[in-house]
Amino acid sequence: MNYINLPPNPKSLIESMREIGYSIETAVADIIDNSITACASVINIRFDWNNSKPWLAIIDNDNGMSKQELVNAMKLGSENPLNTRDREDL
Repeated sequence: MNYINLPPNPKSLIESMREIGYSIETAVADIIDNSITACASVINIRFDWNNSKPWLAIIDNDNGMSKQELVNAMKLGSENPLNTRDREDL
C-alpha cells in the first residue's frame, strides 16, 4: 500500500478548522454542491443502516478528479475557505 504524506497548509488549516463539527446535512449538501458545480446531470444518494453500521454514498456522473486533485482534496487546509470561489460555484 502506498501512503502519501500530506502536511497541512497552516494558514488555510486555521480557517478550515473553524468549520469542523458541521452537521451531516451540511456535509452532504456540500458534496451535492460540488457535483452540481462539476456539471453532473445525475446525482444518486444511496444509504443503508447496515445493522447499526450505516453507510452513505453520493455518486454522480461528472468527470471526477485527477489523482493530484484528489490528493489535494484529502489534505487538511489544502485550500483556504476564504479564497474567492468561481462565480458558478454554489
